Amino acid sequence: EPDKRCPASQPLDVQVALETLLAVGAAAPKVVAGACDFLAGVAAPDGPVPVLLPSIAGYPRAEHWAATDHYPPDINPTAAIVGCARALGADHPWLDRAETWCFATLEDDGPPAEAHALLCAARFLEHAGWVEAGANATSRDDRAGYWEGYLEDLVSVLDEAD
Repeated sequence: EPDKRCPASQPLDVQVALETLLAVGAAAPKVVAGACDFLAGVAAPDGPVPVLLPSIAGYPRAEHWAATDHYPPDINPTAAIVGCARALGADHPWLDRAETWCFATLEDDGPPAEAHALLCAARFLEHAGWVEAGANATSRDDRAGYWEGYLEDLVSVLDEAD
């Protein structure tokens, strides 16, 4: 992530790395497993991670990252990370917790209002576990149709923003 110069690993760095692996079609199961281990260590107990950790304090960064040194766990970047990791074939206990949290948060809060969070939600729904199960999914409380409609709503919001 070029907008910050912190030497410590950050969830944002994991998001960028996994998106890059996915974009180039690289299979790197050990890298993804290591990233999930790292995220498990910095996540809230129910799974979400902040975009940046307090270790960012004191390091140069773009103005939009300079407002605070304390970012709460959020759908951005958690949803994008989970979506990319699932698309890369990852299976990890942290992913299970984070995926459950993402589904619950998106259902309870509705589509995110902020553009980056919207993209994270779309990435998550594109690759979350229910996608592979198809329309007859029995997981996720038999709500595959609900999530398919949710994804369509997100896409329409993104289309309107263009």
